[in-house]
Amino acid sequence: MDSLTLATDDATSSLKTVLHVGCGMADPAKLPTDAFPAENWRELRLDIDASVMPDIVASITDMQALSEGAVDAVWSSHNLEHLRAHEVPLALSEFFRVLRPGGFALMTMPDLQRVAALVAQGLL
Repeated sequence: MDSLTLATDDATSSLKTVLHVGCGMADPAKLPTDAFPAENWRELRLDIDASVMPDIVASITDMQALSEGAVDAVWSSHNLEHLRAHEVPLALSEFFRVLRPGGFALMTMPDLQRVAALVAQGLL
């Protein structure tokens, strides 16, 4: 399979690309607007589940559909905790591989200590 080369038209050529891994169903509200304001960023959606109609169907541990240095940022929300321990370095290596020099990855995972504290306080 050839790696995806990101084509842009004049309207999107000035926008940076954020790769939304494990994107699920399309919903612009899933991207944190403070990090990825719509006027500066375009979303490229990647998911292992074809039924959510991502731009790229792939696992976060093997994103060979994307060429090296293809994106300006990677956004991962609540994905890494679903991997087996030996798969986490694979996913992080793939994040790094597809990032352009100077790019960044933004990841969020459940904070189990915070959740436990909220449960103990009767707030959850």
